[in-house]
Amino acid sequence: MADDSFIPHRILRPGITRVEAHLQRFAFPPHSHDHICVGLVWHGAFTSRYGLHRYTVERGDVLLVDAGEVHDGRPEGVRGRRSELHLPLRDSPRRPSWK
Repeated sequence: MADDSFIPHRILRPGITRVEAHLQRFAFPPHSHDHICVGLVWHGAFTSRYGLHRYTVERGDVLLVDAGEVHDGRPEGVRGRRSELHLPLRDSPRRPSWK
């Protein structure tokens, strides 16, 4: 995974984490989060399956993944780069635990 990186960054607002993902080969298996994710594709493209459909998000696209929504993700074609904000639900007992 030398060409791939997934780097979490804390920001000033408590409970929110910004994640930078530079992905060339790595694919996320189906999973869900207990928080909302907002993503922005900076470069390249990604495909993600939500429910019965596979969607492609490209440079400049914004994506929203609701808490509990099962999805996957993988780079499409050229190397992809994206940033995400992980936003905890107000009453969620678990907050992002990245350091």
